Amino acid sequence: MTGTPSVAAWGIYTFRLEPDGRMRVPSASAGLTDLFVVDLDVLRQDVASMFARVPAEDMPGMLAAVKESARTLSAFHHEFRIVQPDGRVRWVEARTLAPERTDDGGVLWQGVCQDVTDRHAARSRLAAAHDLTRLVISQAPISIAIFDREMRYLAVSKRWVSDYGGGLEDLVGRRHYDVARDLPAHWRAAHQAGLEGHTTTVDEEAWQDAAGRTHWLRWAVHPWRGEDGAIAGIIVFAEDVTARRDAEKARRESEERLAAIID
Repeated sequence: MTGTPSVAAWGIYTFRLEPDGRMRVPSASAGLTDLFVVDLDVLRQDVASMFARVPAEDMPGMLAAVKESARTLSAFHHEFRIVQPDGRVRWVEARTLAPERTDDGGVLWQGVCQDVTDRHAARSRLAAAHDLTRLVISQAPISIAIFDREMRYLAVSKRWVSDYGGGLEDLVGRRHYDVARDLPAHWRAAHQAGLEGHTTTVDEEAWQDAAGRTHWLRWAVHPWRGEDGAIAGIIVFAEDVTARRDAEKARRESEERLAAIID
């Protein structure tokens, strides 16, 4: 999907399915004929020249959508690729009003066809960025979980799954409070504060795991915002600092013993 934009970004048209199954375009703006690089006089007889621009692997889905729209007389909406004569690949979005059945048994649509290549590329980049984010979070050495506003898991690190997953391997899509039913009230309060735009950070807090072992945690709750700037959920970070705390305690005890020996 490279190259300069096509001549036209969009065009309007009428599309007709004849009773014998033939398809044609009785009328269209210059925008549509420029986008597909086809001749309107030819389209008035048959859409074959326009459909020839669509890759073979995209045709079944498009034709199925046309037939379903004709069967139910519901609005048509479909995205597909076209290959222009110079080899440029464009993504096209076609939308119509609900079609009308004609007196002779045909079906007639009125719609708009738009070049959405840039939008599709941006969507693909965003999806790739999301996949990369999930990968980074999954492999993080500390416990990380991203939640939406309903506290459903969107992404989670492997460390979080092992520490707080309740024995479940797949947490994405589950509600956190259904997985961890006995959360302390102040943790829930921190979650709610995050959904209201506030950050909570705790350096050390005792926590007991399912086996009854006591761990010391450093944790934080941060809000995150969607594309519209509104708070879309929270990110929770948790790090088990028990080993570090025990090491510091052992160091202090060693220093105290050494001081006592010197004295």
